[in-house]
Amino acid sequence: TVTIGGLPAFVSNISPGQVSAQVPANVGTGPEQVIVSTAAGGPSAPYLITVNTIQPGLYSPAMFNVGGIQYVAATFTDNTTYVLPPGAVPGITSRQAMPGETIIVYGSGFGPVRPNVSPGQIAQTPNTLATLLQFQIGGAPATTSYSGLELGAVGTVGVVGVYQFQIVVPNVGPSDIVPIAFT
Repeated sequence: TVTIGGLPAFVSNISPGQVSAQVPANVGTGPEQVIVSTAAGGPSAPYLITVNTIQPGLYSPAMFNVGGIQYVAATFTDNTTYVLPPGAVPGITSRQAMPGETIIVYGSGFGPVRPNVSPGQIAQTPNTLATLLQFQIGGAPATTSYSGLELGAVGTVGVVGVYQFQIVVPNVGPSDIVPIAFT
């Protein structure tokens, strides 16, 4: 079990080195304690985190740091080919994105969606971020055809609400290094 601010969190994944949990909706903002307990023992020593109403970020795992450049984990619509320099990560199929192609980017911490999906619930219907979001690729505005919780992902508050963004690549020159940003 995981508690955040003394309230039960929604656990979504447990592995030997990581426990993924979603912050409960009624936890206050600011410093809060995280405590983990297992059937084998516990509770753990408290770990202090800062809870914010919205704390957006894009998924960019350490394995996508190539030659000192951190790439976001974007895929094409086939969900198997990554948007990376070809052959950048061993065992991962990748290629550059071209203008007009749709890429899929994931993130967390983007806040509420409409219609509402409560924390701990699974998103079962398409939804849209409640706040306006604009992506830029290579400094150029990009069209977003979907920006909401990934279907099958848990609700919107906290750490493990997985958001999906389907972004049409604007007219940018070919390069292995094109920054992606959002406002």
